[in-house]
Amino acid sequence: VLVLSDGVVGRAAKLAKIVNQANIKGWEWLDDLASKMSKDSTQKEDSADKKLEPKDDYLADVIGGRPVFSHPQRLGGFRLRYGRSRNTGLAGVGVHPATMFILEEFLAPGTHIRTERPGKGAIVAPVDTIEGPIVLLKDGSVIRFTGLDDARGYEGKIEQILYVGDILVALGEFIENNHPLAPSGYCEEWWSHDLEYAISNLSTIQLANRLKGSGLTHQSLNAIIESPLTILPTSTQAVHLSKKLKIPLHPYYLYRWTALTMDEIKKLRKWILSNHSISKNHDEKLVLPFVQIYKTMIERVGIPHRFSDNRKKIVLSDDPLVFLAQLGSDTKSPKGKDTLSMLNSVSDVILRDKVGFSIGARMGRPEKAEERRMKPPVQSLFPVGRSRGSERRIDEVANNVRYISTLDSFDENTDTKYLDTSGVKVELVARKCPDCEIKTFESKCHQCGAHTEIELWCGEEGCGLVIDPNKGMCPVKTHNPIMIRKTRMVPIDLRALLERVKGEIGEFETHGVRGVLGLTSDYKIPEYLGKGILRAKHDVYCYRDGTARFDATDAPLTHFTPKEIGVPISRLRELGYMIDYDGDPIVSEDQVIELKVQDVVVPENCAGYLLRVGRFVDDCLEKMYNLPRYYNFNSIEDVIGQLVIGLAPHTYAGIIGRLVGFTNASVC
Repeated sequence: VLVLSDGVVGRAAKLAKIVNQANIKGWEWLDDLASKMSKDSTQKEDSADKKLEPKDDYLADVIGGRPVFSHPQRLGGFRLRYGRSRNTGLAGVGVHPATMFILEEFLAPGTHIRTERPGKGAIVAPVDTIEGPIVLLKDGSVIRFTGLDDARGYEGKIEQILYVGDILVALGEFIENNHPLAPSGYCEEWWSHDLEYAISNLSTIQLANRLKGSGLTHQSLNAIIESPLTILPTSTQAVHLSKKLKIPLHPYYLYRWTALTMDEIKKLRKWILSNHSISKNHDEKLVLPFVQIYKTMIERVGIPHRFSDNRKKIVLSDDPLVFLAQLGSDTKSPKGKDTLSMLNSVSDVILRDKVGFSIGARMGRPEKAEERRMKPPVQSLFPVGRSRGSERRIDEVANNVRYISTLDSFDENTDTKYLDTSGVKVELVARKCPDCEIKTFESKCHQCGAHTEIELWCGEEGCGLVIDPNKGMCPVKTHNPIMIRKTRMVPIDLRALLERVKGEIGEFETHGVRGVLGLTSDYKIPEYLGKGILRAKHDVYCYRDGTARFDATDAPLTHFTPKEIGVPISRLRELGYMIDYDGDPIVSEDQVIELKVQDVVVPENCAGYLLRVGRFVDDCLEKMYNLPRYYNFNSIEDVIGQLVIGLAPHTYAGIIGRLVGFTNASVC
């Protein structure tokens, strides 16, 4: 099968192996072809080690109104960071919430983006433990945002985005797309491994001696190693650890020195060391004179700073100790083959590349969470014809036809004997009641209640005879079997039909039920109109196959907290959630819990729609089938624990899931 689909060339190696095992003669040429293919693959693997070139494929077919966030490998674009949060994974990447905000919220949970690499695209989720953006404000200050509230406080004050922040991509994305790994910028989890390795080679006494004066202990270091994303050493401690343990400086205090050229680094370093001062008037911060060319360099390096009151000086926001430690003493002369090695030759601490690899991205589809509707939306697959153009409200069509017919009754040439006061003619299935032999389009005879049968008839001109069900042919044997028909143009008294159906289901009004202009199926079997009235009553819409659907962007989720999904702990216990991810009993709404395999968290408006669907189903059971109500929903909380069917695009098999909570994001 693989050879048939991929061709002999694509599967030469596999096919050659099978041929050799079967000892089939005359296929020796396959060995040569297979060896050539293996050489080509080896060359491709070798090329993977080469520098990755910018790719602009993702910029093709940009749609107006959907912005480009970063260009291919452009400095300041999304910094690649390997990893996975509990709300990211395959085809799901993470960005900082502050990044979402400063991009004017074009990025939201569930927004689809097209990326430069590793794959074609992914949906976005907020992750607040990765690096946020660095921006230049209109007053000339440079701010590093660490939280969403920080960004909101500067709304309307941002002049330029210097660094848009991290993009968290799972390693599996690169493996799945067969993409070579790109270099990552130095980050907290990387630093924690360096720290762990450094202390593993020291005895308890040796470690205690090296930690003297830092305020750190072996236990506190273990806590940092276990939670590097949430526990941060102070600037003094970071410098102390780097010097005493010979490990790189903590990435939080590291700057993007590789954004500058070697000449720029030399000039900037010399200027800072020659002109800096520690000002008591500015909270013991490092102060520099304002020179535009050097301020621009400081911005590119990503150093937070602000202007003094008279705008003649630049005040750096970070601790002078950690800043000057990276530049080293002015008595040293920098040497090296690149920016980083040159700085490391004079720095008091070990520096690593924080820039890493930048990934380009643009906006794809916006997030979506809404009920699936036909265009225009309908509640019943019942045809109303085109007597009123494109009007689909069945009661409006009935009233309109009746009004026209009333005017026609005053016409002397109109034969009132055949006047249909509220009728339309539509093509529907031809059925017949086996008991009272009434011709109808309904599946159930409205007179005797018997189940009607489809009646085939001959469509030859002037014939119209019923087809013999045993022979499957017209009684007139010369008539062409191709002309056998299963539908007829049926006149329907809509007003009378609506009144009868309302009485059958116990409703006093039609609730503005909307039908379709016509049916497209072969048999053109209409839906029972009462079901459409009940849909309209509960504001439920049907799709072309008669199902009630809700569309939501699919997003990965492996863990949650009770507070996030708005479900009480007692209800979660009833659903089988007894322990958190650490194995501890669930007692707090802030505990992180592993999501069971087929459980789903749905948008709040989805839960509201399912509530209405449940009430509609109960009305159908009670009023149409004389069965007891099943769901008995009173509030949105009653939807929790119910089973739903998930259907992915372009597939035909539904997957059962259990609803366990809600989210205000437009994802499922």
